[in-house]
Amino acid sequence: MNEANPPIWKICLAASCLPKPKGSLTYLLLFCSTRSPCIPGRSATAALLNPRSAMAQQNVDITGLYKLTSSENFDEYLKAVGVSWALRTAVKALGSVGSATVEITKIGQDEYSIKTVTSIKQAEIKFKLGQEFVEKTLDGRDVNTTFTLTGNTLKQTQKDPKGDFQTTVDRDFVGDEMTTTMRAKDVVCVRKYHKEPKA
Repeated sequence: MNEANPPIWKICLAASCLPKPKGSLTYLLLFCSTRSPCIPGRSATAALLNPRSAMAQQNVDITGLYKLTSSENFDEYLKAVGVSWALRTAVKALGSVGSATVEITKIGQDEYSIKTVTSIKQAEIKFKLGQEFVEKTLDGRDVNTTFTLTGNTLKQTQKDPKGDFQTTVDRDFVGDEMTTTMRAKDVVCVRKYHKEPKA
């Protein structure tokens, strides 16, 4: 094939096209044309310049037993989603700091269960990531719920079929800590948990 033919793609050294860390020898698959200088593929370039970016979207292991350590604006959040005063009082008593735990278990491919346990009562929901299902709320209402997991954040979205409310619950996992941020209307509730060591 001669120079009159269309560009030829071939492999060349990254060192000739991109700066590299001192003392290292790195090879990349680069798109090179006989008519133009080497131009690295976008994904390869990003991986070289920012090696952490390739792992940024990998999901973390969210499973474990977490104990509630702090809670802010929980009553206001329950009020925003329509929970009655009597039930709010009971929920707060059952889910107090130091007594409530949340256990997250993986039960299948992209399938999880979340079990909330108190000294008196427990509740469990099972779900598959990205698949909407009907969840029953504390006060007996049916809502359409969807879970997604991106990186270290497990997002739960609840929608009332009647359109009365919508709420999101973001569970962020960093080390042994789980921070749950609950949003409804203009209310934001933050509840923090610490991962218990395995027995």
